[in-house]
Amino acid sequence: MSTHRLADSELEFEILRICSEETNMRVLNAVTQALFNRAKENPEKTLEILRTWIVRGVFHDLYEIWLLPECLQESDLERCFLTIESWIQQDINQLLLSEIPRLLSRISSRNPVKLMELLSKWKDREDVFINVLLDTLREVLSMAYRKEIADSVVDQYFSIILSLAEKNGLDVNRIIKGEEDKLFQSLKLIEELEIKRPELNYNEIYKNLQNYQSIRDFLGLDWFKKQEHAKNKTHPLLIFLSMVEIDPGDAAFFKSS
Repeated sequence: MSTHRLADSELEFEILRICSEETNMRVLNAVTQALFNRAKENPEKTLEILRTWIVRGVFHDLYEIWLLPECLQESDLERCFLTIESWIQQDINQLLLSEIPRLLSRISSRNPVKLMELLSKWKDREDVFINVLLDTLREVLSMAYRKEIADSVVDQYFSIILSLAEKNGLDVNRIIKGEEDKLFQSLKLIEELEIKRPELNYNEIYKNLQNYQSIRDFLGLDWFKKQEHAKNKTHPLLIFLSMVEIDPGDAAFFKSS
């Protein structure tokens, strides 16, 4: 069936789906070979078969299975993306979630800019989408590092990463300080974004600031207002001042003389 086609494509894929549920590796390899010639026309059904293999854990035993994303490169990327997006909505399977970034990055390697546009829709989604988004961004950047895609992609992807960093109140300038390469700046920000940080209590910051006149005079109250507006929760000084109880001994350096 790898080259011979049935007149009824629906029946053909139903036969492939049933065969894909087998445990015999020869049968599964034959299904993979058949999908090579059919993935472009029907990416949704191809991806659904691939999903079941990932969830079952048999894809590690099928070397040729990871050639399927290359076949899907010639299909409609948006259709592929929407299918994979539905997996996250329907079934939070950890094995599946861990493979989605690699799958997305490989399918879109010929058009990473289009993938960026699609991924940007996840910026305001639930944590599970954000986690997959960050992992996918890292995969794409890794491809740029390995020269598998154009370097120019890094600048375009940095805009998404910067937006996420600002939304999460990261002190971007501090994090990327001393790093000139945009690729490594991006990777540093992704690493910081993956660290779960609680929101800072700015009421507590202003309260404690009253005890440290020298800090307030040096930075100015407007600086703290600006950080609050930006929801900054990573600056060491802000974290220090947000503590409910500050040990006077630890803070002696900051007290006004």
